[in-house]
Amino acid sequence: MTPRPLSTKDLFRPLQYVAGVGPDRADLLAKLELKTVADVLFYFPRTYEDLTTTVRIDQLVEGAEATVVGVVHSVERQVTRAGKVIVGVLVAQENQLMRALWFNPTFGIKDLQKGAWVAVRGAPKRKTMRWEMIHPKVMRLDLPTAPPLEQLAKPGLRGADVAAASSRPDDPSADSIWLGKYRPVYGLTEGLNQREMRKITTNIVRRYADLLEEALTADLIERHQLCSITQAVHGIHCPQQASDVEIAQSRLVYQELFALQLGLAMRRYRMTANAQSPILTDTAKIRGRILRLFPFELTNDQQQAIDQVCEDMGRAIPMNRMLQGDVGSGKTVVAIYSLLLCVAHGYQAALMAPTEILARQHFNTLQKQLKSSRVRMGLMTGSVSAVDRAKLESDLAAGKIDIVVGTQSLVRGNIPWQRLGLVIIDEGHKFGVKQRAKLKQGGCDPHYLVMTATPIPRSAAMTLFGDLDLSVIRQTPPGRQPVKSYLVELEKRDSWWQFMRKQVEQGRQAFVVVPRIETQADDDQTVTATRIFEELTQGVLQGLRVELLHGQMSGSDKQRIMKSFHRGLTQVLVSTTVIEVGIDVPNANCMAICSPQRLGLSQLHQLRGRVGRGSHAGYVGLVLDEISQPETRERLQLFCRTTDGFELAEADLKIRGPGDLFGTRQHGLPPLLIADLFRDHEWLVKARNDAQALVQADPELADPSRKRLRQLVMGKYGKVLELGDVG
Repeated sequence: MTPRPLSTKDLFRPLQYVAGVGPDRADLLAKLELKTVADVLFYFPRTYEDLTTTVRIDQLVEGAEATVVGVVHSVERQVTRAGKVIVGVLVAQENQLMRALWFNPTFGIKDLQKGAWVAVRGAPKRKTMRWEMIHPKVMRLDLPTAPPLEQLAKPGLRGADVAAASSRPDDPSADSIWLGKYRPVYGLTEGLNQREMRKITTNIVRRYADLLEEALTADLIERHQLCSITQAVHGIHCPQQASDVEIAQSRLVYQELFALQLGLAMRRYRMTANAQSPILTDTAKIRGRILRLFPFELTNDQQQAIDQVCEDMGRAIPMNRMLQGDVGSGKTVVAIYSLLLCVAHGYQAALMAPTEILARQHFNTLQKQLKSSRVRMGLMTGSVSAVDRAKLESDLAAGKIDIVVGTQSLVRGNIPWQRLGLVIIDEGHKFGVKQRAKLKQGGCDPHYLVMTATPIPRSAAMTLFGDLDLSVIRQTPPGRQPVKSYLVELEKRDSWWQFMRKQVEQGRQAFVVVPRIETQADDDQTVTATRIFEELTQGVLQGLRVELLHGQMSGSDKQRIMKSFHRGLTQVLVSTTVIEVGIDVPNANCMAICSPQRLGLSQLHQLRGRVGRGSHAGYVGLVLDEISQPETRERLQLFCRTTDGFELAEADLKIRGPGDLFGTRQHGLPPLLIADLFRDHEWLVKARNDAQALVQADPELADPSRKRLRQLVMGKYGKVLELGDVG
């Protein structure tokens, strides 16, 4: 019977109906979110093993990964008193021997027999008279006849020379076919091993990759010298050499970033093309009235940011701007100016913060700053009673409130705005796209200003906030005190706590930050906020006024504790990272951060911004509770060396990736599959420029030649595009 010819519809065939997969393996693959043929084609290896060259045993270099091909000379098995199995295998090349050791090995290693031909790959160590590899990867070679040892021992022997002698060169389940090539390494799930994953993927690539349709137009492929999508998928999964991976990766990285930038550009176009926002012009009279409220000189960066905001708000299309500034750079001044410009024209404004503590902080700051004005304000948080919320909504509908400050409560239900003209979102990266979008439904088309004190690397900003204009404040207002940071080793913790106590006894206040509140399976080794609170109040800080604050407390308790700390009644505040942003207590100059290895550089920098805000120098101690790994220690030492938030943000992006930094799932954006924002910045710039030019020429990608490209963008970002909104 002649097999049915394949079509593009087969790309969406469920994996259980694919030859070599079946229902059981399909269930395992589903745990990796792989459900169709196309899913597997675009499930890229996380790394590769270089099996292109084998080496002689006498050419091994300590610590440098290498592949040695030889014959099993002997196998020794031992069982320890504890019942653990140790397998030692001597691999022979001519008169040279190398030992491979495995502790509690898998079945395949236990089954190795004398005389079997193997390729062993690992990092060798020199042990007395012999080289040794601990837990190396091993491939049993299906060789019909044993090649001469002198052939296998040739310097620089190509693994392909051995693979060519394999009895099953086309069987993807045979390890020997990968000799001479770059062997892909995939992310797995329990019950699925690398050999099975490679076999499934290779079979699917061979059978279905040629069905893929080209999404990029010919001019883009030619401009950037890219390979076809079919060649890219073959090259990424079944490379013969390193250049195959590089060529494939360039194509796939560009396509992924280009689709994302197209989505952002299309969303921005939809948002501005038909939108009508109030024209809120900045006049000399209004500017004079607002600036009189600030008893200080604005920095050049603050002034420039205000000018950019005013230019945006003076147009009939919605402002969509991000105000990015390091800790203590004075973003609040720009926010207040924007709010008052809106109110001056008879429109309402909303300021939304991610936590109730930060919302109340903003509300109190505005009340203090505007106490001599006639601006009417309201506060809407989760702890506001139903009666008070109903009154607040009634006043908003009647136009009796000019500015409302709140949390996510502002996007719950349909708030009856009378004339909403401006929405400011503080720490905007902490809100999801859908949350931000709901505010737009409350009015016509308000202007948007997203603020963040988390310095965002340019590449991440171009991705997560790619449809926003950017204002940056780098200057620090005069008067900010320097903050010194220290790595507090295990043996120096007592002296650090004594130093903190001395600062408090001199009239200062202090923070103690602990990432965890408590754990269900608490033990003596776990550092938690509740345990640290108990230890300090019963130990070195005994007699001081110490309070505990965390996010699981009621709003009224948090408000009471923060009010006490603001007034100086509480001397030391033990807290989780709930105090990360917005807490302004000028008298607090000392901070201990326990278990700092659990936090990213940007988050540590945010916490550091809570001290040194007054007339006293600030001190931050990273209190270690364990012996840190070298890379962790290097990261924490970088934090201690610099107070430049932008430098730390770049380092954080490189170490942790954008998902960890900003939570891309929270943004509503699917995670990047192959692109790396740090590594692929040049491709990102090219993709962004191409996308913006294309959307300007063809906003909806309506040209028939771009049909497949439109399907790609809408398939991946359609739900986000429907919001047509900020960030």
